[in-house]
Amino acid sequence: PLTGCATWFGSYAVFWTKATTTVIGGNPVLGNPFRTISYRYGAIDAQAWCAVPGGSMFFMSSQGLVEISSPDSGGVRVVSNDRMPPEMLNIDPATYHVSMAYDSRLRGVHIFQTKISSVANVAHWFYKIAEEGCPAGFWGQIFHVDVEPFCMCSISESASGLSMSAYTDLVWGGRSGYLYR
Repeated sequence: PLTGCATWFGSYAVFWTKATTTVIGGNPVLGNPFRTISYRYGAIDAQAWCAVPGGSMFFMSSQGLVEISSPDSGGVRVVSNDRMPPEMLNIDPATYHVSMAYDSRLRGVHIFQTKISSVANVAHWFYKIAEEGCPAGFWGQIFHVDVEPFCMCSISESASGLSMSAYTDLVWGGRSGYLYR
């Protein structure tokens, strides 16, 4: 079954199952085909993905954090390799909800893993995207149980939301029912 779908900079759509990633650019009625670009990696949750400036997209698979570098070339690779915290591998979507968002100020990806059925303080992660002179890496984050994120999004000044450079803040819904930033 389908585990998630996303639009990608307004030109592409991405569809995931637990083990596949499929992309389409344009309208399928006009002959644009669906292309499966990975038969190994799929998203584990409907909100376990985010697009980043430069055209890449990240998503959480059961094998770790995966990057799609381009929808045209289909470059799919696991970026976490041996750096991935063990608790972020083989996440059970029936037990944990995973959501992700790009943070333009910190230039990285927040990965929130929240236990669904009980109040438990779980470590969440921030993946710093590699920059010149700064290697990529994971940083642990812990929130008070009431503030623990169930879903998150980037707030944009742009009305269309397509301009990644316009993202100004993150907002998430916590276990308490309130919004936080």
